[in-house]
Amino acid sequence: MDQKEATILRVLDGLWESHEWVPANLLEEKVHINPRRVRAMVRGLENRGWVEWVSSGKMGEPSIKLKETGKDALAVWDLIKQGVIDDLGHVVGEGKESVVVLAFKDDRKVALKFHRYYSGEFTRIKDSLAYAAIEAWRKRTFGRVSKDNRPIVIERAKAQIEYWALGKLEGKVKVPRPLGINRHVVAMEFLGDDLTAPLMSKFKKGKDQVEGRKLVDEIVKEYEKAVKMGVVHGDMSEYNVVVWKGMPWMIDWPQALPQNADGADALLERDREKLKRLSEKFS
Repeated sequence: MDQKEATILRVLDGLWESHEWVPANLLEEKVHINPRRVRAMVRGLENRGWVEWVSSGKMGEPSIKLKETGKDALAVWDLIKQGVIDDLGHVVGEGKESVVVLAFKDDRKVALKFHRYYSGEFTRIKDSLAYAAIEAWRKRTFGRVSKDNRPIVIERAKAQIEYWALGKLEGKVKVPRPLGINRHVVAMEFLGDDLTAPLMSKFKKGKDQVEGRKLVDEIVKEYEKAVKMGVVHGDMSEYNVVVWKGMPWMIDWPQALPQNADGADALLERDREKLKRLSEKFS
């Protein structure tokens, strides 16, 4: 991707509130590039799977839609330009709500977490952990200025919440060190050596009884440190803890809440109950 292609993607991204499908003439007007050249570049971006082109959109004219892969490409481009990463590696983790990709900065490994909008999170809206956190974000709990009537991009909100939580806890609680954020992507410390660090869920009763007991005790201590600092994880479990260098590290914070936010008490109680059950597993 070159600078002009990045400009096209950025304009399409900036127009998302008013246009799901951006009229070609509006794009040409915004990018200040020769119309024929713009359309040729759009076709090239379409071939990469980053945009979708229709010859006759809702208004009866050619229109372009920025796809999720195009948003990914733009975020990576900007993170490279910002000096957060130098290059991309391979996918190291993938689920419904996010994809984690190995990246590099100098001789360091970096984890890039691409947040996704997973509609299943909001099927039962009142029970959604991520929804509670996003509502807190909407109400400016985190001190950010936002328009209450502005539509929220779910995946970007989740990235901002996770970056906020990691930044608040960095250096005081065992969480990955945040390195940067762009749109829906959070760059953070890579936990692991050649491979990603194993999840706590990999430790089994009996086989890992003694080590598991020690790790659970450390997890509880680390979790309570986070709570004292005013952050509730909201989805604490053995699947959101990795073991690296003999210690547990808490990951996956997109549903984190400030302790004084609406709904935080219920999530705190749920987290502690899950930790209690994990402790019983190795007792």
